Amino acid sequence: MNKLKYIITLIASVSVLLFISSCDQEDPLTPETDKYVTFDRDGSVIPSRIQFSKDMIYFFRLSFDSNYLPEDSISVLAYFTSGTDTVSIDLYDDGIIDDSLRNDLAASNNIWSGGINAQSYPAEGDWRLNIESVNGENLIKEYEPVEGIRVRSNTAPDIVSVTGLNENDTLISGFKTRNIVVKVEDPDNDAAGYNDNQTLRLEIRNRDNIPKDYEFTRQNPLSDIVFQLDSTLAAGLKTNNRYNLTFIATDYYGESDSLKLDFIRIENLPPTIVSTEHPDTINTAEQGVFWIRSLINDPQGRLSYQDIERVMITINMLEYELLDDGDFITSGDETENDGLYSIGFSYNQGASGTFSFSITAYDKAGNISEIYQSAIVLSAKNSKNINTGNDNETYYNYIDPFKLK
Repeated sequence: MNKLKYIITLIASVSVLLFISSCDQEDPLTPETDKYVTFDRDGSVIPSRIQFSKDMIYFFRLSFDSNYLPEDSISVLAYFTSGTDTVSIDLYDDGIIDDSLRNDLAASNNIWSGGINAQSYPAEGDWRLNIESVNGENLIKEYEPVEGIRVRSNTAPDIVSVTGLNENDTLISGFKTRNIVVKVEDPDNDAAGYNDNQTLRLEIRNRDNIPKDYEFTRQNPLSDIVFQLDSTLAAGLKTNNRYNLTFIATDYYGESDSLKLDFIRIENLPPTIVSTEHPDTINTAEQGVFWIRSLINDPQGRLSYQDIERVMITINMLEYELLDDGDFITSGDETENDGLYSIGFSYNQGASGTFSFSITAYDKAGNISEIYQSAIVLSAKNSKNINTGNDNETYYNYIDPFKLK
C-alpha cells in the first residue's frame, strides 16, 4: 500500500509539473482581445485651413500607437464630411512616394500619410475629418473626429503702405526708436481674426548672409500692424548704404504680399570701453584673488546677445575673456546683462612684479574699440592692503596669469 501511495503521489506531482511547464510555454503574444490601435492627435499633422478651389496639395499624416503586427494587415480609413458632402482621402503606411498624393515617409511606423487636392472639396465650409481603423472588412475602432477644417476661398493680403521708414533713409549708429506702421488690407479678415489674419516678416537683405529677420503678429485683424525698431536693429551689420528692408505679409493660407524699401543706410560704430575697475597694487603676502571689470557701451546694444562679440584682456602675453554672465564663482561677474564685463584672477603668495595689460571690445560687425591699457603691481608686504583683493580662495577657482613670470 505504501508503494502504491508513493506511485500515485509521484504521478500527481509530475502532472502538476507538466501543467506548470505547459503554462510557461504558452504563446507569449497578447490575446486578440488586448490588441489596440490608439489615435495620437498631438503627433499628427492635420492642416486646419485649406484654400477652396485652388490646385494645391495638402498633406495629412495621422499617427497611431498600436500593438498589432505588420502581418495583421491593419489599415486606416479617413474621409471628410460637411453636411451631406463626403470627400475621401487615401492613407498609406508603406514608405512609398510615387505621385503628388502618395507621400509616406517610412513604412510600418504607424504614421498613415495621404494628400488631397483642394479642388477635391465641392464646397466651402467647416469640414470634419472622420477616422477609422479596420482589419480587412472589420471595423476595429472609430475615433473622435477632427472638427473645424476650414475650406475657404482666399484673397492674398495687400501691403498698402509703410510709415516710419522710407527709401534712402539713414539709420545712424544708435538711432532713436522708430514707430513703424504697416497698413495691410485683406478682404478675408474677420473681426475675430480667425478667418485670415496675417503675420509680418521683416527681412534685411544685402547683409553678407547674416541672419537678420524679424517677425510680428497682427494684434487686431482689422487694424494696422504696429511695432518699434530700435538701434539694436543694426547689431551685427556692417555700415552699408545699400541695405534692402523687405516687408512680407503672409495670411493663414500661405499667400503673401511684399513691399521693398531700398537704399537704406545702416550705420554701425565701434563699441567703447567707458570705464575699467581694477586694483593698481596687490599685496601678495598671502595668496588671493582680484577682479577686473570693464563697463562697455555700444550704440547697437552693449550686451552679448546684442552687438558685443567679446571683451578680451591680454596680460602676460595671454588672452582671457571678460564675461557679463552673472556667474561670480567662475567669471567674477556679479550681475548678468548689465554691460559690466568681468574676470577674476588668482595670485600666489609672494608673487611680485609689474604686469601691463590691455582690454579690447569687439562687436559683431567686426568693429574694434579703442584699447584700454594699464598695469598692476604685485608686491609681497608684511601688512595686507585689504582693498586690492580677497585673500580667501576657498570659493573661487580663477586662473593665475602671473605664474609664468
